[in-house]
Amino acid sequence: MKRFRARIRRGKNGQVWTCYYWDGRGAERGEVSLGTDYAEAKRRWEELEGLRDAGAGTLKQAFDKFEADVLPTYTSATTRRDYANSLRAMRPTMERATWEAITTPMLAAYRDQRSAKTRANRELALLSLVWKWAREWGYTQLPYPGQGMRKNPERARAIQVTDAAFAALYAHADPVLRDALDWITATGLRITDVLALRLTDCRDGVVRVQANKTGKPAEFVIGASAVLPRLIEARKANKRAMHLRMLATPTGRAVTERMLHDRFVAARTAAEKAAPELLDALRGLVLRDMRKRAAALAPDLATAATLLQHSSPAVTRRHYRTQGDKIAPVR
Repeated sequence: MKRFRARIRRGKNGQVWTCYYWDGRGAERGEVSLGTDYAEAKRRWEELEGLRDAGAGTLKQAFDKFEADVLPTYTSATTRRDYANSLRAMRPTMERATWEAITTPMLAAYRDQRSAKTRANRELALLSLVWKWAREWGYTQLPYPGQGMRKNPERARAIQVTDAAFAALYAHADPVLRDALDWITATGLRITDVLALRLTDCRDGVVRVQANKTGKPAEFVIGASAVLPRLIEARKANKRAMHLRMLATPTGRAVTERMLHDRFVAARTAAEKAAPELLDALRGLVLRDMRKRAAALAPDLATAATLLQHSSPAVTRRHYRTQGDKIAPVR
């Protein structure tokens, strides 16, 4: 093999072993030791000669392929961003490891030593997904070693959107933010789904939506709502908007997530100054909390779960239905 060198070494006590080297003097690299294990030396020689991907046989190979081929297929920008951040966090610890080196104790140590406990759960969940892809790609046949491993405890945000806090926000919101607040609290839709709504989604008396995150379809009866007819008619009356997006500024521009975020922060700040007694209720509120408002307006847990398109009422209760059940005293 080109530039592959083997030398016999002898110790003082008569022991004999073989050392392997890559002769890189012609490439201005000098001589590189490849160790004493022939298989590993051959693998490193192939890398140095450019005959093998340096990440072959390691998690880096799967991370790179997942990021290049799979990640762009997700339609949700939030999911793509979250997965990319998780990959970036895992790479320094895991990408150089071989598949055999990833064990349950190693993953448990990663989970326990990670300072961001919730993020550790998300990262290991993504690792499990990447591992499944790697098995399909033929990178490994080993089962994922973290299957059934416990997660770090997570606590749902206990914040509630009170009537007073919502009224204060609404009073200081501009027309664009008010439309978004009405859409979210009436339908329970995620921000990305509200931004994706088009006038053509409103026909035959219903608003047809397919959730960007889950792909679940839903139909909202327009006539059953006190706010949807007004929102749709107001949008149709905006002749400056040369697009079909449901949310538009008075000048006709399509609304972006950043525009809503900035408007929400401005409205919350103004509400805090105008009503300091509501400071505790307003502080920490974010726009996605308006889905909690929708869940709170639902008459019961089952209706709230259906509205938010959750697979189980338990998810709704844990993360969105934060107020306690109303229980009648027995005497």
